Amino acid sequence: MPPPVALITGAAGGIGRHFVLSNRDQYRWVATDIKKTELLAAFGTETGRFLPLQLDVADIQSWKAAIAATLDKFGRLDYLFNVAGVSLPRFILDADEHYIDTHLDINAKGVLYGTTQAAQAMQKQGSGHIINIASLAGIAPVPGMSYYTASKFAVREKLKKS
Repeated sequence: MPPPVALITGAAGGIGRHFVLSNRDQYRWVATDIKKTELLAAFGTETGRFLPLQLDVADIQSWKAAIAATLDKFGRLDYLFNVAGVSLPRFILDADEHYIDTHLDINAKGVLYGTTQAAQAMQKQGSGHIINIASLAGIAPVPGMSYYTASKFAVREKLKKS
């Protein structure tokens, strides 16, 4: 039996990159990131067990294309690891709408878009697992990170309600 298929966001760096490298042989990977150049530098090009894809988690059409590419290549999606995130520290008095939009679009909407698209594909195949990574900041606020905290609390609350 072939290994399960896993799609991971934020794979060009940080937790996502480390997770793929640490578990490369356990899954057939769809490694995604908005930073395609860094993604290819970290993992190389497509192979029979590996598909690197550019994915803007804040864009629903990008999600639909990534899920479709996953299903086209591997025929299924067994795991979604929503890891992508952004933190732009700024006190509220020093911020503008860019900080609000960026945090909510990537950290909250990106997780919700991915969860919805993956769940629909998994329901059709009859199984699957979704792991959404939040942050302790979603539980314990950090000074200067109000927008990050709010976006991660949204993910945490989504997890509790699922």
